[in-house]
Amino acid sequence: MLSTKSIVRTLDEVEIDCINNSFSLLVHAFLEHQDEPQCVMIGGDSSNHFIRKAELLEEQMLILYENINIPLIPNTTAMNARLAVKSAKYQFEQLKSLLEEMIKAEDNNKQSHIVPNQVSFGIVINAFSKRGMSRDAMDILRTIISRNKENKSDVKPDTRSFNSLLNAFSNVRKPDAGRSAEQILDWMEDLSKNEGNDVTPNIYSYTSVINAYAKSSSPERAEMILHRLLQRRQEGYNVTPTVVTFTAVLDAISRMKTKDSPARAASVIAVMEELHLGGNFELEPNTITYNAFLQVWSRCRNHPDAPKEVLKILQLMKSKPENARPNIRTYNTILSTLANARENYIELAEGLLDEINGYGNLAVKPNSFTYNCFLNVLANTRKECVVRRAFEIF
Repeated sequence: MLSTKSIVRTLDEVEIDCINNSFSLLVHAFLEHQDEPQCVMIGGDSSNHFIRKAELLEEQMLILYENINIPLIPNTTAMNARLAVKSAKYQFEQLKSLLEEMIKAEDNNKQSHIVPNQVSFGIVINAFSKRGMSRDAMDILRTIISRNKENKSDVKPDTRSFNSLLNAFSNVRKPDAGRSAEQILDWMEDLSKNEGNDVTPNIYSYTSVINAYAKSSSPERAEMILHRLLQRRQEGYNVTPTVVTFTAVLDAISRMKTKDSPARAASVIAVMEELHLGGNFELEPNTITYNAFLQVWSRCRNHPDAPKEVLKILQLMKSKPENARPNIRTYNTILSTLANARENYIELAEGLLDEINGYGNLAVKPNSFTYNCFLNVLANTRKECVVRRAFEIF
């Protein structure tokens, strides 16, 4: 704990900054420490433990600030540390109140020690975004823009701030989330045309919008965002889609559940492979990508070609490098596809189950969903021998 006994003389500005900066470093160390898996406590929540340590440290600093015998005042770095504590505790009202205190200090005196900076606003926007509180995050972003336009603040919006906001929309399942995210992307592109604004959309921006559409009522718009991204790339912008981007588009297509979904997905894979062959070697499809492609077929219930096509994808994955090999989700999706087929695929399903059990590694270890899918395949027939087979397995 901090002690006031050791501080008995006047502190100069350098020493005040040193104390505040040390406080900030300790707070952030505790908050970062909470995420380390090796720090799990026995009989308790390590995450809450380290957040509480940061909170106690903040309480001790407030005691020092309020002590009239100690010439110690907070600076922006210390206030940002306090914002980080409120964010970690999900204390949103206190978070907003603290930021407002900093804004008022700047309005009264631009030379104030607690003028909010890019980090201050970023912490608050990120806190709201992580909890899907998109409206609150948007309000903070608008505050940055309006204050800068009115010459009340030197802080300008940046790509990171906008991406935090986009993340809020990509993490919620609301019908209008995709459209709202695309409007923010439009906003970014417009702002980026003005000199002095560092808000040029990057690949994370476009991928977040695609994810938002995948979870909204208009998943087909995800493809349009991909084409928009590719067009920007052709125009010379430094935005190259990643494996994550293409996988997000495939996920969106799988949610469409239309007859042309497989053809749409195949065209996305084709673009990905074309870019890969053109020199973007990091764009080689991996296990997650192929699993998303399989999901497209699986969700097209009763499609006559689905069983044949998912097995083709399985064989293709088996020929690929380790990072694109089948895992248990691959097999589960294929079994689910067979269960939804009009024809009976019991023998094929049994062969797949034997194949799964023959792998002998954790990546292809059967789980409850595996057996449920297999039972659904068996449920397509009422033959007595099949019922006996089910009892033998389980």
